[in-house]
Amino acid sequence: MKKLGLIIVILLIAGLGTLLFLSNQESENDQERNNETNEESEEVNEEPKEEDDNVEEKDLTFSLEEVNSGNSSKEFNYIVKNEGADEVELSFNTSQRYEYELSSKEEGVIKRYSDGKAFMQVLKDIKLAPGEELSYDISLSSLNAGEYTLRVFLTARDMSKSEKTISFKIDE
Repeated sequence: MKKLGLIIVILLIAGLGTLLFLSNQESENDQERNNETNEESEEVNEEPKEEDDNVEEKDLTFSLEEVNSGNSSKEFNYIVKNEGADEVELSFNTSQRYEYELSSKEEGVIKRYSDGKAFMQVLKDIKLAPGEELSYDISLSSLNAGEYTLRVFLTARDMSKSEKTISFKIDE
């Protein structure tokens, strides 16, 4: 009886091995056919590649300026301006329009604008006519003496070049 059980197990293993081998062969054949099809479609569908930069983003200028300072505080203005001849549409995924990070040499990132805030998950498009701008005020208070870097950027989709950075110092 033990021999019969052993023979059945061996046959099952051999059968499974054969099934796996055949399945693997079919999968390889399918993959080769897909590769051939992809190569043919690549040849037929060759189109000029677009530049990585968003065309609308080229028409926008971004600036970050210090507008006021106190003993332990600083105020900045982040401006997004449409310098192009056409209207530009900015698409946001949330109610947040910009983000900033305040860093010091000693501590790294000290504060983010979004820390402790909740933003609504709503899609919003803002259209900027030629010459029109958006302006955001950033107030930083209760800063200790030291050297700081402020990095600000727009949270709209496809705005990889919206980042502006400014360094400043707070004296004792």
